Amino acid sequence: MHSMPQDSGTVVSPKKLFLIGGIFYLLFLLLTPLGLFNDWIPPLTHSGYYSVKTVDGGDDTAYYSYLRSLFFDGDLDFIDERYYAHVNRFNSTGYVFSNWQLGQAVLYLPFFIVGHFFALLYSALGYPIKADGYSSPYFVATAVASATYLFAGLMIMCRVLKKIVGERIAVIASVSLWMASPLLYYTFIRQRMAHTTEFFLAALFVMAWLHYRGSNKKNHHAVMGACLGLLCLVRLINANYGVLYIVDVIFLWFAGKGSTNSSKVTGTLLNTLCFIAMFLVFLLPQFVAWNQLNGFIISPYLVETFHSQAIETSTSSTMLGSKLQDLFFSAKWGLAVATPLWFAGFIGLLVSGPVSKSIRVASLASLISLIIIMLSFVESDAYGNRYFIAAAVLFTIGLANLMDRCFRNKVMRYATMIFIVACVISQYLMIVQYKVVLPYNHSHFSIEAISGAFQVFFNHPLLLLRSTNFFRLMGFEHAEWDYVDGIYLLMLPLAQFACVIGVLYLFRSSMQNASVLKKILQPKNVVVMGVLVNLVLVGVVGIAAPDKSAQEIEKRATYKQLLSTGDSFLAKGNFESAQVSFNKASDLMPDLWTPYFKNGIVFGSQSKFKQAEQEYRKGLEIYPDHPSLLANYGATLAVLGKINEAEPVLRAAIRQLPNNPSTYNSLAQVYLRQKMPEKARDMLLLAVTVNPNFATGYANLAMLYAMMNQRKQAEFYLGKALQLGLRNSVTENLHKILQSPLKKH
Repeated sequence: MHSMPQDSGTVVSPKKLFLIGGIFYLLFLLLTPLGLFNDWIPPLTHSGYYSVKTVDGGDDTAYYSYLRSLFFDGDLDFIDERYYAHVNRFNSTGYVFSNWQLGQAVLYLPFFIVGHFFALLYSALGYPIKADGYSSPYFVATAVASATYLFAGLMIMCRVLKKIVGERIAVIASVSLWMASPLLYYTFIRQRMAHTTEFFLAALFVMAWLHYRGSNKKNHHAVMGACLGLLCLVRLINANYGVLYIVDVIFLWFAGKGSTNSSKVTGTLLNTLCFIAMFLVFLLPQFVAWNQLNGFIISPYLVETFHSQAIETSTSSTMLGSKLQDLFFSAKWGLAVATPLWFAGFIGLLVSGPVSKSIRVASLASLISLIIIMLSFVESDAYGNRYFIAAAVLFTIGLANLMDRCFRNKVMRYATMIFIVACVISQYLMIVQYKVVLPYNHSHFSIEAISGAFQVFFNHPLLLLRSTNFFRLMGFEHAEWDYVDGIYLLMLPLAQFACVIGVLYLFRSSMQNASVLKKILQPKNVVVMGVLVNLVLVGVVGIAAPDKSAQEIEKRATYKQLLSTGDSFLAKGNFESAQVSFNKASDLMPDLWTPYFKNGIVFGSQSKFKQAEQEYRKGLEIYPDHPSLLANYGATLAVLGKINEAEPVLRAAIRQLPNNPSTYNSLAQVYLRQKMPEKARDMLLLAVTVNPNFATGYANLAMLYAMMNQRKQAEFYLGKALQLGLRNSVTENLHKILQSPLKKH
């Protein structure tokens, strides 16, 4: 028996669908530049150094590496993934350490293939774009995939909620909760994180659950298990949705849906076993991959967390209370502070309304289990309380339930809409502040971002739009666009909008051709196809990660130890021993850039800049756009007097990593050598802007202003340097100069 009525008509009307699509597109044009152009834009200052950062070294790359490694290398050995953050960390198996999961790679594959086609096409047309998995077409393809899955998730939620609260509230609740949550950030700025994908799969699971809950058919429960397995194949933390299923089964049993008849008991147990079996089948590829890579079937992150990060709730009730308070009310990412609509959705699950009690109870149980899981983890410095993102689906159900009650009264209806608009605006302000003004780990981020935004708006009214909008960037006088930037400015928004419209029509046609779709998506067919696909995936993973030889394992372990030993010698100033260790490491693994980078530092520390230049060159041959390699190489060229070579290298380093103050400082020295003090000053101001504790930058600013006979400014910045504890020959000479009578220096 189905608890949900049969759907009729479209998901939402075409007019409203295009309205949603238009909102999506406008937000894309508004927000995407914060992700593509400058990972961190200096506050109140725009100098034209926008970074088209196609690959991130964080979780983004870790999810993506499964796809790139399998497609290009035919294996799961991430040693060839030059952007992978843990490329120098090897397990006892000989493989590179991996915490992350392959579900997103599976879902991104069709888009990736399209990106590969365009990369080949651009290359054939003569553009210097490589079909290597790293160039701009691949990023565009995966960013489009992210938006597509997000929008599909929104459409599913509209469809689900329409049956419960009607079309109007369904659309408002789904769209507003997305726009007023960190999910907005991961839709347009960190597109290759797994959050949009898990939102889509969570919506898919909830749709299947609401449609099949209470059914006595094993296939129906197997479909729910398959949806949950796929969701957990993307992020394992979403196992809390299994609690939703189990609690719902128990609730329906005690509500009279079950029976004490032995056959009914057996049937319920078999249904649950089918659910669990399909759940495990869909997780099997990940278990195989982790076992091959790490030597055990569970995530190493779980092992590390519960060894070093887990709190002892049984002995620390004070800590538990503090964690709960922070979770809901902290000034940083507290649910009620940073995402008040999520909090409203949580409250909405506690009150009566059109959403049945059984659904609300099961949803609350799932959220509570997630909260318990979250209490065992340290707080993330990433944007938003992102552990809750997949649970946004449950918050949406609660919000729709609450809105239905509020909309019955005219005054409450208008008050609710004002509250929603305020939440959306505050989320946008927080995103801009996060990327433009405030530090990532600010302890009172949410409150500071909202309150500080008004000051920014009144003092610098163009900042909020100037830093985010495509059209402002296109007209920016100092911007230095090339063909790669053009791909992002033209291809990405158009491709993303095309996929949004495609999703709209897909949902419309699925309703118009429901009979065809129902034949394809028969539960029996879904189960069979799911099992076959996962068996194929298990085979691919198993073949792609054969056991390493004992010799290879030993070689990689030795390489890892040599790097560690070299770092230890370098820290102690034992440069000769450090160089020996790094040379041995490069001999063992000549295709990795790290030993050359370390050797460059060793030579630079001894003022052997020609040798340092050679080492950095070797590293850049392997990793041409590594920001630290570029920065050190550029600084070395500057010291060697190769000014014309140093400038473009340093500018490229800034383009890749705009928040490194040392690179701005190095470029300032280049401009001084070129007798361009104004440009040097601008670079130094940027250096101390991106890092207000960069004492060397303040000292150099003081020296520059002293050279320009601007004594007041020189004294100010010298004071800043001294305040930060900098004491060297530069500050001593400056102090003497500024104490002397005013004259030309």
